[in-house]
Amino acid sequence: MTQHPDGTQSQIEAIGVETPFRASAILKGDKSIRTFVLHHYREASPAPAIGEPMLVFFDPPKRRSYLLFLVREPDGRYAPTAGQTDPGQKAISSLPFELN
Repeated sequence: MTQHPDGTQSQIEAIGVETPFRASAILKGDKSIRTFVLHHYREASPAPAIGEPMLVFFDPPKRRSYLLFLVREPDGRYAPTAGQTDPGQKAISSLPFELN
């Protein structure tokens, strides 16, 4: 849901996504994890706008490194600790360098 300057609200169309990751380092939790699936949402029609949720999008062929703060869901997938509304601002950050 997004709030417009005039006070009205509208829903944001989102698509559930499962993105596989390979862990380079784990700071807290089960350090034996090598791969995991991140459960997140992306906008159905990405169009940047002020005041809307910062959902995330990953481009696997680019092989970027990320700092992720995650929580394990009951089904074994992982989700952003801060929830699904603003993971791009609170729980998922792209690193300016590549980890191997």
